[in-house]
Amino acid sequence: MHEDLVAPFDFPIYKTDAEFIAERNAILNNFKPFFTYDTAVVAKAIDTYRSDVSKNLKERDIVEYNDSVFLELEQAINRVLQAGVMNPNEYSDLRSDIQGGITIVKNNQAFETGISDVYQVNRAVDELKSMASSLSAGTNDLVAYRTLQV
Repeated sequence: MHEDLVAPFDFPIYKTDAEFIAERNAILNNFKPFFTYDTAVVAKAIDTYRSDVSKNLKERDIVEYNDSVFLELEQAINRVLQAGVMNPNEYSDLRSDIQGGITIVKNNQAFETGISDVYQVNRAVDELKSMASSLSAGTNDLVAYRTLQV
């Protein structure tokens, strides 16, 4: 083997456009962005939901209500947030760029999931609003929406 040679100056190594594009595509095809799952957001969202429900019931002077409906909505909020919710701009950028999936780091453990398994904020809100209406919870749509704005 030969000794390493070191140049006393920098010099460019040119690539053709085809080489550059092929290299970029290979990197993008294997790239899986990392997202950190924030458990504090879930806890805060559930607390906000409970507070909103309580406030809503008091404002309407509702004393008797079906507690199971609110618990079911709380579980739905928890399911949506457990799957993950992304900003619409990030979601659409990633959706077009990422071929594989994404990596979510939760409690110091990383797991891979498909980008379509993560909710976009609008989709999460729509799903929760739909569930709230189907359960006839007696709360307005703002309860589900505000919960996701944490």
